[in-house]
Amino acid sequence: MRKDKEAWGIGPYTLTRRADQTNGIWHRTEQVDGKTKRTSLRTNDFEQAKIILAEFFLSEGRENFDEEPSEHILMTEVIDNYLENYCLERDKENQRYYIDTGLPKVSDQSRNVLHHRSQFVEYFGENATLNEYTEAAQSAFIQYQLTNKRKKKSSVDRIMTTARSAVNYCYSKKVLAEAIPILRVKHRLNSRVRTLSAMEFAALLESVDSPHLFNFLVLAIATAGRPGAIVELSRFSIDGSTINLLPAGREQVANKFRPILPICETLSAFIPHMPMSGPFVQLRGQPVQSVKGSFAAARKRADLSEDVVRYTARHTVSSFMARRGVEIEHIDMWLGHSGTDYKMTRHYIHSHPSWLMRAKSAVDSFFLEICECFSSNTTEFCDLLRSIYDPKTLKSDPSATKLKLVR
Repeated sequence: MRKDKEAWGIGPYTLTRRADQTNGIWHRTEQVDGKTKRTSLRTNDFEQAKIILAEFFLSEGRENFDEEPSEHILMTEVIDNYLENYCLERDKENQRYYIDTGLPKVSDQSRNVLHHRSQFVEYFGENATLNEYTEAAQSAFIQYQLTNKRKKKSSVDRIMTTARSAVNYCYSKKVLAEAIPILRVKHRLNSRVRTLSAMEFAALLESVDSPHLFNFLVLAIATAGRPGAIVELSRFSIDGSTINLLPAGREQVANKFRPILPICETLSAFIPHMPMSGPFVQLRGQPVQSVKGSFAAARKRADLSEDVVRYTARHTVSSFMARRGVEIEHIDMWLGHSGTDYKMTRHYIHSHPSWLMRAKSAVDSFFLEICECFSSNTTEFCDLLRSIYDPKTLKSDPSATKLKLVR
């Protein structure tokens, strides 16, 4: 007699496979006229099977609901709408892009949304309406995740962010008459505004024990880019004297614009020491998705506090630019802030010889200050970075960076 092992379900469908086959093919299982119907999903990967089942569920007669008050709408319906019309489509685009480029694949947004959906269903039930997601109910859910599920605040905040994104998406598409407020979980403290001095950054660089993290930090200083953009940079990102933080074939995200920047002299001289093929940030010849673990280890060796995160380089560089008198508008352009008012010109303005020149010079000045803080018996990586500079330039005026370009 066949016995199936149930693993996960959505709506009337359940993922099952033979109980005696730990690596068997997953099936979509449903009850039809009192009988069990199984359909092979042709994969033994559990996460992939969940996405296939979700796609099927969303495409089988689940109709969009017109603008309705929150007491008539289920939270699961809102998340499913967001999953079908936004997340799955975006994951498909990303999948095609990463296959074409060979760059590291980010985690599927759909997979995360499905997991977060299951957390809400576990606590609120499948049929809880938006009206039931009161502030008190959300607070209790957050406390349950922190206490009973022993999740970190950052993890719970991501769950709540999924609900907020789904609600806002449906509201923007006129599916909902109003967007209910979704609570945030404060967990970042002051890490987003923490900056480092040149001496602290030098200590961090001297604590790095792997070239992939060192390349990451050099690129982080040179571009002030977000971590996700930095790990995707490669020689294909470079066009003459500029570097494009948006890989070819990718579309801009409205609230996380990736700019085209002039390459500072320090980075220009350091690029020849980076990998010739694939992303600049790679480990043992393979692309990396994140440097979170190696960064935390280096931070600990440098005796820096936990509020120093990967984003700290971005805020440090922008703060240094401000101290150097760089115009706020130019700092915003360098950081790719979505509110920057140059939408009509940003497609060609980077070709101008003086494009963000003061910001570029400030970045070189910060590199020079860092190199002046390296110890005499510094690491091989730091010594390589320091060797870019003419020894006569060190311990002198940081505004007059003179490089002996290593080619």
